[in-house]
Amino acid sequence: MRAIESLLLKAMVAETVHDLRGTAELTGQDVARRAGISQSKVHKIEKGTLLPSVDDTRALASALDANEETTHWLLNCATRLQQDAARTRGNNHVLLHRGSHPIHDEIRRTQGAAITTRAVAALTVPLLLRTVDYQLAAMGITGHYSRIATDLLRHQQHVLADQDKHFGFVVHESALNATIGSHAITAAQIDRLRVLAQHPNIDLAVVPAPTTITAALVDFAFTLHSTPTFCFPGSSSVRTSAVLETMTGTARILNPEDVQEYEEIYARLRSIAVAGNELISLLDRAHATHLDRGVEP
Repeated sequence: MRAIESLLLKAMVAETVHDLRGTAELTGQDVARRAGISQSKVHKIEKGTLLPSVDDTRALASALDANEETTHWLLNCATRLQQDAARTRGNNHVLLHRGSHPIHDEIRRTQGAAITTRAVAALTVPLLLRTVDYQLAAMGITGHYSRIATDLLRHQQHVLADQDKHFGFVVHESALNATIGSHAITAAQIDRLRVLAQHPNIDLAVVPAPTTITAALVDFAFTLHSTPTFCFPGSSSVRTSAVLETMTGTARILNPEDVQEYEEIYARLRSIAVAGNELISLLDRAHATHLDRGVEP
């Protein structure tokens, strides 16, 4: 099963469990007690951040009084998802890393070596485009760690000055409308986007709201890194990988077939996003809105 199919199937299972609980008029605590599992696990399954085991799925179906057809469907989905996860662990096509330093160091190396970087962001501005204040507010960082986070951000953003590298960013307008830290911080962030949009090696585009697109296209953020791979002297090819930040770690997608799906998602979103003069007008409106809302009455 492909990566996108797995994501969609897990989302369908999560939505079904949530709807069944609503129909039964049960709280998460009620379901957890009936199913004999933790309330935290029930919550994560409903949010789609935890892959349910077949046994947990069977217990949930029973606790939620699911009919025979729904129970069979849920068990079939859980079985398929678990089998897919087992294959993934076996072939290293998807690597989930928990913890921060080793994987993030490796991602920074990949980012530094990449000749093309493309990112999709739904709820916040992509990391490479952030101001320091926006980054600190988004991460909730204060005190001693502020300096460390600031130095790290500036180090990562050095790649933007390399004119031999190309960057593409697709951001949903909701990321511009959201207030991160304060209206003043967000307005300054939009100012930075306006400046970066003029850089010749940066393609910045925004998907305007409202735009009719499926939730699967905007419910998660990802970055594509294309790096040269040298086979022998005088010959090279380009390998692309995808990086996703999840609730439990950082996932790297390496399977070319799966990566292609993320590339297609990026292309689809880019085709409906606005750039150029339309983008500048949109940024100006968002900037003015935050300035207006930031004025004390």
